[in-house]
Amino acid sequence: MILGLKLILKRLLKLYERICYSFKENIREKSKTGRKSLRGTSRDYEVDNIPISHQSIQNILNKEKADEVSFDIGELSGYYVFDEQHPIINGIEMRKAQLVDAVKNQTFAVKIFDKSTAFNIKNFLKNHIPENKRFGITTDHKPVYNKVIEELNFHNRQKCIFHLGKIIADKVDKEIKGKNFTKNELYEVDYYVFKIKKIFSTYDISTAHESLYLLLMEFDQIPGFLQEFINNKVIKEWNELTSFMIDYNIPKTSNQVETSFRNSQHGDMKKQFKTTWGNINYIKPKLQYQNERNGIKKEFTSQVYG
Repeated sequence: MILGLKLILKRLLKLYERICYSFKENIREKSKTGRKSLRGTSRDYEVDNIPISHQSIQNILNKEKADEVSFDIGELSGYYVFDEQHPIINGIEMRKAQLVDAVKNQTFAVKIFDKSTAFNIKNFLKNHIPENKRFGITTDHKPVYNKVIEELNFHNRQKCIFHLGKIIADKVDKEIKGKNFTKNELYEVDYYVFKIKKIFSTYDISTAHESLYLLLMEFDQIPGFLQEFINNKVIKEWNELTSFMIDYNIPKTSNQVETSFRNSQHGDMKKQFKTTWGNINYIKPKLQYQNERNGIKKEFTSQVYG
């Protein structure tokens, strides 16, 4: 009788511990989708008269003091999306860099920096992407990325088309703010902004070339600040704005990382942490959960269409 009871307890509870396996697993599952910090989770359990400290929750989740986390997603495809988020750590704005395999749509590396420098970014990319797996990478338009990606010898680099639209909008707002543009002049600005964006609305490079050619045929009629934008941005960075038309594995936007940011840590949760490692360990189970779900979706899609 006593021996049988001991065997049952052994299956439920680890020796010298007071928290059963099922309760620990419940905490781990909640950490994947919940929006609570360690202390917040502890307070939630107190409501149900379950006294458990934030330190115990930390131990259950196997949290480590680290500024970086990586995930094993198997062989990398060679195509990536890279972006940075700006978490507030103990009142100081930091940079959280994240790498997603664009084909698998899974995160494989995250690191928090004090500053977004070429040195920090280059080391992060270099440490996680093998030299023989640098086919294409999509980023936003930050100048600090330019030299880094060139030095790492990526075959292709795509600058996010969504961010290109925001750059155009900011330029227009800056140009017309406080100035007396007539309705016809504002209509003209909108018309040529539309024509610029239309160039990048296709996945066919020949169609893009044709749209650019037709736009340049009207160049003299285009407002001066948009002429400057076409020369210094559209034409000068043409290859980096149209890589997705040459290789369909290259995403045209950085939305994969942006979506991961929103689902793993958004809004006020970017300001809730006093330590870098606290932030990293908060997002770790959530990113793992995202990877698992995206892996299932990928497998399902392959079965249906492949």
